[in-house]
Amino acid sequence: MQGEPFIECDLVEQTKRLLEGSGKKTWTIVPSSAAESFLEDDHFEKRKIKTEVPHRTIYLIKNIEYQTEEEELFEKLLAASLKGRKGIKSLL
Repeated sequence: MQGEPFIECDLVEQTKRLLEGSGKKTWTIVPSSAAESFLEDDHFEKRKIKTEVPHRTIYLIKNIEYQTEEEELFEKLLAASLKGRKGIKSLL
């Protein structure tokens, strides 16, 4: 059926491997944060999409009554990693 994806991947590295191994002129749509990883390889190029791409919201779900030290550290590292990234609005 036209308009349906050939393959859907949730992992950037998995998507990259599939494109590299396809042997065809294939393409993908990835978030701007993932595009940086692709553009490190000369085999990939970036093109602008002509239509508006829907915004995505990603939630961090946690138990507010109990948090391990590891979870607390993860949240701090995640907040630091997202801070100042273009196209990403973090509420952490």
